[in-house]
Amino acid sequence: MSSSTITIIGQIISMFILIGIGYTLHKLGILNKTVSKSLSDILINLTIPIVIFLSFNKPYNNIDATNLLISFVFSIIAHLLFILTAQLLLKDPIDKNIVAIPNSGFMGIPLVSAIVGEYAIFYISAYMVVNSIVQWTYGYNTLSPHNKLSLKKLFLSPLIISILISLFVYFMNIQISSIVTTPLTYLGNMNTPLAMLVLGSFLASSNIKDHLDELKKNLPPILIRLILLPLICVLLGFFVGKDLDFLRRIILILSASPAAISVALFTEKAKLNSNRASVLICLSTLLSLFTIPIILEIAISFWSL
Repeated sequence: MSSSTITIIGQIISMFILIGIGYTLHKLGILNKTVSKSLSDILINLTIPIVIFLSFNKPYNNIDATNLLISFVFSIIAHLLFILTAQLLLKDPIDKNIVAIPNSGFMGIPLVSAIVGEYAIFYISAYMVVNSIVQWTYGYNTLSPHNKLSLKKLFLSPLIISILISLFVYFMNIQISSIVTTPLTYLGNMNTPLAMLVLGSFLASSNIKDHLDELKKNLPPILIRLILLPLICVLLGFFVGKDLDFLRRIILILSASPAAISVALFTEKAKLNSNRASVLICLSTLLSLFTIPIILEIAISFWSL
């Protein structure tokens, strides 16, 4: 077993403990649906954008800029693969969203940071831009084909605004004072624990038991999201040069992440079966704690050939 796999298992155990705390707090009535929604809003609108912004607060250099562009290209290829697979193998719009939209923010950032390092967040931003665009275009149109898409909501989202500001700061080689970055770092450090508490509360509020009798119906999109697509990414990663090993690991871990919580929110807005979407997200999240280390170990072995 590789050191990277051991590291990710340790990180996942820590995350699982935090998820368990969130689950318990929800059952005790402390972390109820209202509080969980507020924490989720803080994550999406504050801590994740701050984490992204801080990753760009470094001197500009051509190598990093080139690798960022390559990360963006890899991210586009990965999401096109997700969409194509969803269209070819699935019919249900909820299932298609489960497959096409991984949870790159809540799960991806802490896992990639643990395996590759904090510097990897700089490259994750490219993936999250593509992820957001797919969510607001393909995801939105799949669930609500008759509703008009609001591109304004996409481009005015805190995440996209944060990335645009970050790109400007980075390419203009502007160094932000520690007076500003220190409090932002404190806020950014809340990302992983808050995300796991929210996931735990989300798991506790979903009626998983009610859908276990329909496991055969619910399993295909989960298996595609957690096993088939990551394995295809492993195969494609074999053709990437070893000098870009850190990038293919980043893309793989993000692509092996479970379905995004936002799928349930979009499903609810579309007045579809949001409870089923919640169950699929919860099951994919729980199973990902086992599948991600296995996928990573397969990748490391395969890429070393």
